[in-house]
Amino acid sequence: MTAYATIPAKDFAFMARFTLKEDHLHYLGGVLIDPRGMLVATDGKRLGILRLAAGAVTTECPKNLILKPTP
Repeated sequence: MTAYATIPAKDFAFMARFTLKEDHLHYLGGVLIDPRGMLVATDGKRLGILRLAAGAVTTECPKNLILKPTP
């Protein structure tokens, strides 16, 4: 399946601050792209939610698309 999302680099970098950098909790190390147009991330203590501009995420985006930031 192909998913399409247009995310400004500054928005993704902002949300990457809310991800956990440690490897032992790898499931807290990504940014969720919600099909309703939000980026969501947590490190287990802090939660970050950012609403994207209208139309940034297409309807072809699956429910659970998670991208991992790389250092």
